[in-house]
Amino acid sequence: MDLWKYKTNKNPIEIHMPKSTVVFNQEQETLVKLIGFLEENYQRDLSTEYIESKFEMSLRKISPFKEKHALSLKGFINELRLKESDRLLETATLKIRQIAFQVSFKTVNHFHKNFKKKNRISSGEFRDRNPS
Repeated sequence: MDLWKYKTNKNPIEIHMPKSTVVFNQEQETLVKLIGFLEENYQRDLSTEYIESKFEMSLRKISPFKEKHALSLKGFINELRLKESDRLLETATLKIRQIAFQVSFKTVNHFHKNFKKKNRISSGEFRDRNPS
C-alpha cells in the first residue's frame, strides 16, 4: 500500500491505496467525495443515516473505511473536529466551551476526553502553550 494525499481546501488527508492504482475506480472516487464531504460538514451532526442519504448509498458498499484510514468513520470525523479545535485554540479568543460546541462535540466533557486523548494534554494547557 502506498500513501496518497488528497488535498482539499483545508488540510491534506492521507489515503492508503494500492501502489498500482492509477485511475480511481468507483469506490475510490466515492471515498474521495466522502472525505471532501466530511471535511466540509464535520461541524454538523453526521449520523451514518444522514451521510448515506446524501450519497444515496449504503456506506457498507465502500470497503471498510477503517481498513483504508486506520480510523473508523466516526473516528475520522472526530479527528477533523479535533484538528479544527487545535486551530481555534491557537487563533481564536473563544472560550473552550464555545470551541467544543462550534466543532460539534455534543458535550464539553466528550470534547475534553477526546482532546486529551489526541494531544496528551488538556485543551487549557494546549491554549496556554500556544497563546494567540
